[in-house]
Amino acid sequence: MWPPKAATVAPARALPWVLALTLFSSPAWAQNASSTEDDYGDIVVTEKLGAALPVDLVFRDETGAEVRLGDYVDGTKPVLLTPVYYACPRTCNLLLSAFVNSLDGGRFAPPADFRVVTFSIDPREDAKLAAGKKASYLTQLGDPAAGGEWHFLTGGRESVRALTDSMGFAYRYNPESMEYVHRAALVFYTPDGILQRYLHGTAVVSGQLELALVDAGQGTVGGFFDHLHLVAFQYDAELRRYVFDLVTVSTIVGLTTMIAFGLILVAVKRGQATS
Repeated sequence: MWPPKAATVAPARALPWVLALTLFSSPAWAQNASSTEDDYGDIVVTEKLGAALPVDLVFRDETGAEVRLGDYVDGTKPVLLTPVYYACPRTCNLLLSAFVNSLDGGRFAPPADFRVVTFSIDPREDAKLAAGKKASYLTQLGDPAAGGEWHFLTGGRESVRALTDSMGFAYRYNPESMEYVHRAALVFYTPDGILQRYLHGTAVVSGQLELALVDAGQGTVGGFFDHLHLVAFQYDAELRRYVFDLVTVSTIVGLTTMIAFGLILVAVKRGQATS
């Protein structure tokens, strides 16, 4: 979007962990603010959660080889799609750079934990341009191995439109500025290719990204504490970000406390019976 040019946890350990979560529920950690939210009319991202990735659509990767979207869906890890265009003067660069920066020091990254498929909404762009962008962002990331699971695609008008329609990503070309008007979003699919989550805007927050990956991973990303984290931070559709769920956490703390006291009482009674 841009304006035209101008494991089981011991009860005694549960409470400290939950209290620690509150420290990470601050707005600074949870924020996923978008860039300037001017009115673009019908140029919006309409969430289509549960939609299947159109796996039969054909594109070309950064080497010029013909690929199907289904080539990136094999049930082993979530897939992150980033709709951009490579000649974008601002928004797309902000989004992809923020994404790379969010991976710095983060817990999850390609190729080990997820795949990234960046594709151009401009059917005029070619593999050479895609290859240049890939090289640039891999250099910024500082991990050449990530290139094995970060793909930069180009495609014909019909394939591009079919893919963007399937994910609710609207855009239009402005002939006066010779630019595309669009919003910014990261779109997360499950390992089986089902649309699970969106993160909106160009400010990619590491904590939000990690929660979305665990959410979309369906058990393939993260460990026990990551999934417990996901229970504590629920996605708020209105705010369009993960927020701390005090009710759920309070319930967990209450149940944990009751179980802990119950175990203590059982131990005391057994001790009295044997004395």
